[in-house]
Amino acid sequence: MATKTETEKILKAALPDSGAIRDEYARLMSLYKAAPKEKLALARKLISRAAFLAVTIDDLEDDISTNGYEQEYQNGEFQYGKKKSAAAELHVTYTKNLLAVVKQLEDMLNISGGPPGKGDPFERF
Repeated sequence: MATKTETEKILKAALPDSGAIRDEYARLMSLYKAAPKEKLALARKLISRAAFLAVTIDDLEDDISTNGYEQEYQNGEFQYGKKKSAAAELHVTYTKNLLAVVKQLEDMLNISGGPPGKGDPFERF
């Protein structure tokens, strides 16, 4: 059986080759360090997913700031218009996904001390 440090090394190696994602993973792990160890072991994949989404959302926000929320398109010879950019579409989707993952983590790890899934999330935070 792998030790805690060996398991952690394996999980970190499975993360994308990005220092920012690895840093976010470490930050999230430190936030959840008060969780029961057996539950934390189960939640590591969700934590790595949350790290990826958080860093990607930051990158998308940079893209939106630089290139704008809308992009022009041409559909045929005389049909032009504007639509939401691909970065803006992904930003919305990834933000929803991140919120869902964080809720799963909060419910799974129950570090707030209250019953899982009960009460207002802001109050538990």
